[in-house]
Amino acid sequence: MRRTIFYLITCTFLILSSVLEAYAISYSFTSIDFPYPLSNRIEANDINDSGQAVVSYSHTGYHSYLYESGGFSKFIVYLGATSTKANGINNAGQIVGTYDDSHGFLYDPVTNSFTTIDYNTLPYTVATRLYDINDTGMIAGAYYDSC
Repeated sequence: MRRTIFYLITCTFLILSSVLEAYAISYSFTSIDFPYPLSNRIEANDINDSGQAVVSYSHTGYHSYLYESGGFSKFIVYLGATSTKANGINNAGQIVGTYDDSHGFLYDPVTNSFTTIDYNTLPYTVATRLYDINDTGMIAGAYYDSC
């Protein structure tokens, strides 16, 4: 009886391991040399199907770049802001993020324009942060209140 149970457990393990091995995923990594040596934190926050990525670095606030075709192609800055952090990009190249740590933004590459998106309809709302955007334009984010 013990030998039969051992045999069944061994066969089950061998079958499961061969099935899992057939579904093994292979990953490749690309190192990105960041051009600003004084940054103390570098984040690749999102990437779309075309390989465009939004990258942020921290040095006296957040600053963001669009990375595409093997290099940094566009500095993403909300005019007048001391800090701009790009968090998400969709396949149309639309970018969402946060500026000055309290306002959400949507950047449209077609019109080269920023739109502020703040969820301030509730009392005591102090910040809106946007984290991602899908291909239909739906945006995920959060709001924070002082309570």
